[in-house]
Formats: sequence, C-alpha cells, structure tokens
Amino acid sequence: MSGIAQNDSYLVLVSFDGFRYDYPDIAETPNLDRLAREGVKAASLRPIFLTKTFPNHYAIATGMYAENHGIVSNRFRDPEWDEVYKLSDRSVLQNAKWYGGEPIWVTAENQGVKTASYYWVGSEAPIGEKLPSYLFYYDQDVPFSDRVEQMVTWLEMPPEERPHLILLYFHQPDWTGHEYGPNSPETRRIVEQADSTLGLILTALDTLEVGGDVNLMICSDHGMSEVTAERLIFLEDYINVADFELSGSDPFTFVAQIEDGPTLVSAADRLRRAHPHLQVYLKNEFPERWHYQDNRRIPDLLLLADDGWYIVSSREEASKLWMLKKNQNAVWGTHGYDNKYKSMHAIFYARGRAFRTGYAMKTFTNVHIYPLIAEILGIEPYLEIDGNLDSVRVMLNDYE
Repeated sequence: MSGIAQNDSYLVLVSFDGFRYDYPDIAETPNLDRLAREGVKAASLRPIFLTKTFPNHYAIATGMYAENHGIVSNRFRDPEWDEVYKLSDRSVLQNAKWYGGEPIWVTAENQGVKTASYYWVGSEAPIGEKLPSYLFYYDQDVPFSDRVEQMVTWLEMPPEERPHLILLYFHQPDWTGHEYGPNSPETRRIVEQADSTLGLILTALDTLEVGGDVNLMICSDHGMSEVTAERLIFLEDYINVADFELSGSDPFTFVAQIEDGPTLVSAADRLRRAHPHLQVYLKNEFPERWHYQDNRRIPDLLLLADDGWYIVSSREEASKLWMLKKNQNAVWGTHGYDNKYKSMHAIFYARGRAFRTGYAMKTFTNVHIYPLIAEILGIEPYLEIDGNLDSVRVMLNDYE
C-alpha cells in the first residue's frame, strides 16, 4: 500500500441493521445473489461483543473491539464522568469525548480523501476535530430510496468535490425482526425489501459514469434470535433486585453494587445456581475472546442469557414489555447474546475492482473491515486498530 490516497478508488459501505447471515436462505434476495456471483460472499460476519448496534457499527468504523473504542453498549454510564451515553440524547451522540479510536472517515479526511456519511454511528461527532465532508443527521423517516439518491448525487459531483468513501445505513430488517422474530413472514418480506434497496444501488452503479470504479461492501451489525414468553428469566426469583443497580437490555443485564448493599460476589454466587440458561460472569472472568474487559465503562458483573432466552428483573417489568402487552403468546426477536452463536452473525458481501470474483470467504470478525477499506482507498490505517488486513486480504483481487 502506498499510503497516498488513490483518487481513482471509491468505496461505498452499506449496513442493513440486523440482517442475519442466513436471511438469504429464507427469502428471495436476487441482488445479494448477484453480489455473491460477481464478488465476494462471506459465510458470515462475526460481530464483536456486545452484539448490539452501536458497539458494532463503531467497531466496523474503527477496526476496534468495544473495550478499546469505548462504545460498550447502546446505553452505558461512564463512572468517572458520572454521565450516561444514550441514543435518545443527541447532544451526547454528537459529543466526541465518548468515542475512542479513529473512524475510517477521520483517517481518510486526515489524508486528503473526502468522505460522506448517511447516518453511520459516530459520524455526527467531530472525532479528532473532524467530521465527514458530507453528512446527514439521523432521521429514520427518510425513505431508503432518498438515501440511495443521495449516494448518486455524491458520486455525480465534480471530481475535486466527490467523496471517495460513502457510508449508508438502513435500520431494516432490524426493526421488523424485533417485532415479529427472525423466522416470521413479516421479516422475510422486509428482507426482500432490503434486497430491493440494494437493487437500487446496483442499478445506480451500473449507470453512473464512475460506477465501474466503485467498490461496494454490504454488511450488517448483528443477527437476531427468536424469543417467546416461555423463555423469560425473572431475576427477582433469585435475588432482591432492589439491592442492586441493574442495567442492560434483553439478553444481558449488568449488575452494579449499591453502597452498603450486598456484594457482587455474593450475588454472583447465588445467581450461578439460579437458572440453567443464565450465565454469570464477574468482570475478571469475562472470556478473552470477547475483548470486553479493559474499560471502566464495562460494569463488574454481567448476567448473560443463553441464545433465545430473555432476562427481566421482575414480573412487573415483564408486564410492561411491548411485545407481551400486544400478545401474551408473542414471538419476537432480539440480539445482544454471546457472539459465539451463529444467530448473532451478520452478512458481508463485496464487489468491485478490488475484489475477487465468485469468492467464498470464511467467517471473519467485523474489526477487519477497517483495514480492508484503508487498503482499497490507499490510505494509512490508524496504528492502534485491533483489525488485521492479513485476516481478509485473501478477498482482494491482487492476493497472491
């Protein structure tokens, strides 16, 4: 790699939130099938732990595990600052102090390569005092077709103004997968609609003057598991939930000690004997493969459900769950489980001059996408990434 931006290289990175690795097996996805023929298809894309949206989109952007990039969940507290990072607070999302590492758009902009972002996690904050040259602030109501049209507009700009890296985000099929579960006909239909959105992108690239120079990557942040009301774990059956500060979402709960309350070690001892589908980890026991330990924002006790199970603090809390309010026999979907489960795995497809044709890639972890983008754009990657180009170089056209 030269380290000098190659002005004839373009890359469009697209994320379909919650697009499980095997959705193309249950739905008609002719455009993803086309990408597999014309480029690269991975067996699956392994998310980092936690298998939630914000940690994983930022891992893709930075090439870092959560303990290093700092976005350890969709919502978390920084104990040193006594402040909470949460999706509902735009002032927090746009505050660069929360974001570690160096996102790929900052790396590119620092080396003279213009970038554009349509809703990528972290792109609204001036990380390293840099924003993408072009960006949109999150508005879920913008139609998917409008987002594709904006990609076209960017690629039709005069060469000196044109971004060479474009990031696009779509919130489906995650939303539908949550509401109806990953195996539902509703999710199958929305997967097919997502594939149609990809069709709009491919049609645009087929007709654009620079379309032949564009390398296209399609990915997702995590998968989805099916949950039912019969697979709930009630913490109140095993501990006095009022004795601890509980936080988390669905498959996992973090437990923090309250002053003068029972110790976390005693809670862990009780909970280990509690439920056959509940895993209990003190922070120093977290599996090394998670790379989820060395950060003050990660609490000291984690409760993690087995795949397909769901943690609630109490029956009163369960009665407030939207899916059970709607239907006591509800089936729904969630994610956040151990990334060893294939149900949590995502998709990765790629096509363009940089990539081999019809190549079947093995499963790889999403932190390796960052160095892959840097290589294609001809820019020097940030030195402190966890990703490794050698893990994914085999996909590239010039691989020897």
